[in-house]
Amino acid sequence: MFYLTLMNSLSYFAPSLFLFTVHIAMDAFRADVLTKVLGSAISDASHSQFYNAFVFTMDFIYVLLISSMIFFSLHFTNSYKKFKPYIYAVSTLFGFFAITVFIVLVVDVFRGLIDNAACNLNII
Repeated sequence: MFYLTLMNSLSYFAPSLFLFTVHIAMDAFRADVLTKVLGSAISDASHSQFYNAFVFTMDFIYVLLISSMIFFSLHFTNSYKKFKPYIYAVSTLFGFFAITVFIVLVVDVFRGLIDNAACNLNII
């Protein structure tokens, strides 16, 4: 019973924990990959604004997807004819988002291994 109660309570925190993971992953990708790959393509004045906008955009997309899932779940029933297409569309977008986060993490890990870079911890 205790384990079931713990798992049920943790399910409420799972979206926020994933948002934390996404934010840290995108920030590490910004610091490690984007600054090296796009460093010469973007002028020095707009460097930090562009990179911060990238992290903010990825966070915003995640919050938008989670909010739309909650909205559709609370306001529509299964009998509503467009409920399933809406949920499937948002779920598909969420899947693409998760794949993008996975690719970003893999690129960042391989880039760190290839460069023999020391691991830099980002503390919020």
